[in-house]
Amino acid sequence: MKARNLVPLALLLLLLAACTTPPITIPLSDVTLDLQVAAESAGQVLFPENPLDVKNPVPATSIAAVTIKGEARLANGADVSFEVYATDTDPQTLGCQKVGTPLTGYFYACDPNTPGIAKVSQSTIAFNGSQGPVPFTLSGDTLAKGINQQSLYLGTVIRGATAGNTLYLQNLTATVQLNVGQ
Repeated sequence: MKARNLVPLALLLLLLAACTTPPITIPLSDVTLDLQVAAESAGQVLFPENPLDVKNPVPATSIAAVTIKGEARLANGADVSFEVYATDTDPQTLGCQKVGTPLTGYFYACDPNTPGIAKVSQSTIAFNGSQGPVPFTLSGDTLAKGINQQSLYLGTVIRGATAGNTLYLQNLTATVQLNVGQ
């Protein structure tokens, strides 16, 4: 009698296992931000001029969820904190202002409330006077959309930024979960 009851459960578990895919981890390019530009654009999200170097790990596959992990470092220890935002749209087309110089690099300064921009850091990332590294995790639907479209921009709103310092977001890896049945 018990064996007969276990057959439907075993079939259900087999069906679930066939419908799920293991997550895939892919490396992403680093992000570097001269804090002079951040100091001049206080309260704005600063996106690098170019998107992250992202390749959809399985072409023509829809990505269900993405979690990005990485480390933040400063060139010089400081009392700096920041939050991370993402967009899958070129910030220039969102009406953001181009800022920076050839020495600092060029960025787009955007209002954090601009449609198409989403906060993806779970909390404020703080250095508290150190250089780091400070580990962080990012999540949200915008990350999956950006990788699906191979157009993902990560930007930051930085507090405590001063000239003469640089923020590095390094060792970025995306853990990608594919849609079931893809």
